[in-house]
Amino acid sequence: MADGRPEDTGLPPELRLLRGITSRLPPLPRMAGVGNHLARRFYLRKPRSPVVAEVRGFQMELDPAELVDGLLLFGPQLHDRREVRFLQRHLRPGDTFLDLGAYIGFYSLLASRLVGPEGRVFSVEPEPASFERLSGNLDRNRADNVLPIQAGLSDQRETRTLYVDCSGNRGSSSFLHGDGLAVSVACAPLPTLMAEHGFEAASVAKLDLEGMEFRVLDHWFDHLEAPHRPRALIVEHHPGLVALAGGHTPDLLRAMGYRLRRGSRHNLLAMRGAL
Repeated sequence: MADGRPEDTGLPPELRLLRGITSRLPPLPRMAGVGNHLARRFYLRKPRSPVVAEVRGFQMELDPAELVDGLLLFGPQLHDRREVRFLQRHLRPGDTFLDLGAYIGFYSLLASRLVGPEGRVFSVEPEPASFERLSGNLDRNRADNVLPIQAGLSDQRETRTLYVDCSGNRGSSSFLHGDGLAVSVACAPLPTLMAEHGFEAASVAKLDLEGMEFRVLDHWFDHLEAPHRPRALIVEHHPGLVALAGGHTPDLLRAMGYRLRRGSRHNLLAMRGAL
């Protein structure tokens, strides 16, 4: 990657030109969203196929018609930059990282590089099409220290309906709400799923579960002694979903000894002790 900008030699010329512009956007508030909206809207004026593009040193298959893919395609240096810095600060070689709600693998790939060959990444995604793309991106980058699992997370073993958002934001598919494609998914509590696949504890975790974060964390913390809780967490929180979620995630995290600060969009950055 030359001077911090993506290498796009294999992409269509028009896309290379757009990326050449958007990869120079400065890290100003809302710049990632604005750049993605304008560039993606222009690029999608006609049908486009998925492409394989460079994202922070990784090769990822991205669908320009999907929101998160567009953010990675047209502003990889801006996407979730606070969260990226947080992981770079708190994730160490040899650590275990949980990517819960992995979508197509951006965080799994970042963590794979940061924990190194002695570390492990547990990557969980319930939506079938996203899981297929996640697996492809892991294979594409030879991320052998990542274990991808297609499953849902809950506070009990159950089968839940996943409402798949097919309108251009597949990453927002949810067990709690939606009117998209309904898919039945087998769900399990996080401690159960970890134990079944040989993961005893986690150093750092990211939860992007579209409203299921409280249920998953509350059950996990009930089965986890304080010294074994992750030292750092990235947790999505939607205030409008608290009633459906079963509880208030920020209050739960504070009660468990975490200090919080804001990340990008709906994300909370949590760490035990001082941030």
